[in-house]
Amino acid sequence: MVNIRKLNFLPRTLEDKIVKDSLEAINELKNKEPIYLVGGMSVQSYLSHKYHRPTSDMDFSYVGPLSYPDFRIMVKPV
Repeated sequence: MVNIRKLNFLPRTLEDKIVKDSLEAINELKNKEPIYLVGGMSVQSYLSHKYHRPTSDMDFSYVGPLSYPDFRIMVKPV
């Protein structure tokens, strides 16, 4: 099991370029499928900049039927 604290993830907010680039890339890859940003990063889009709390992940919700083989295809590295 990987100890996530040893991986040195840098906390980010919605203003960071890497976050914006990631969201744009996901949109390009999955533009025909209903995928939604959820969790802390999505809450930041509704809050004033001064209330953004840095986080090390982005959470997504996929709406629709998904078989195991389809899941494996969806999560394979690009």
